[in-house]
Amino acid sequence: MNPSTSLTTFNKKKGGFRACMFVFVLGALENIGFVANTSFMVLYFSMVMHFNISTAANALTNFLGSTADHNPTIQAYSKSLQPDPCTESTCIKGRQALMLYTSLCLQALGAGGVKGSIAALGADQFDHKDQKGSQGLASYLNYYQFSATIGSIIGVTGVAWVPMNKDWFWGFFIGLVAALIGFVVLALGKPFYCFQPLANSPILRVSQVNLYSCLPSSLSCIV
Repeated sequence: MNPSTSLTTFNKKKGGFRACMFVFVLGALENIGFVANTSFMVLYFSMVMHFNISTAANALTNFLGSTADHNPTIQAYSKSLQPDPCTESTCIKGRQALMLYTSLCLQALGAGGVKGSIAALGADQFDHKDQKGSQGLASYLNYYQFSATIGSIIGVTGVAWVPMNKDWFWGFFIGLVAALIGFVVLALGKPFYCFQPLANSPILRVSQVNLYSCLPSSLSCIV
């Protein structure tokens, strides 16, 4: 697509709700694992990682703050990566701690990018300058929230039941597979997407403001 071409030129062949269907699928499937994990994460930290209750609750708070999506499936499967019970507030050390916290950080990086961009991708499928496009955008936001809610319901009821009654590994694995399927579906929708022309980087504009503010007195400049 030519960046200088308006979205309106392609609104009959690309964009609109047909393109948003792929976004809705990812929104629902990705939320299945996220909500399911948050519903039983304190129990996982307490029963498997052998954190005490306060440490487990604090770990869950950090987990939600980083918007991580899927807890380490491999660690839930491998007993050698799980700590033995102890009398301390946390029993996880060494490679077990490295595995847990590294995986959470990497997953937070990926999930944070998805949650921060997937809704915007769907919004870009409508021409904001057109009345029909503006109405479609309002409906899109409602449908997107609805799809995410459907995923949450499935996650907190069906998927959350699995680790409580079967195995922790399968609870995490189901969420992981659901997200992978969602990403595949999103990729399949690429021929239908409209892409907004690239704008100047906000980092560049912020840097310019900082630079200009330094010009009168370079000694007082704090970037």
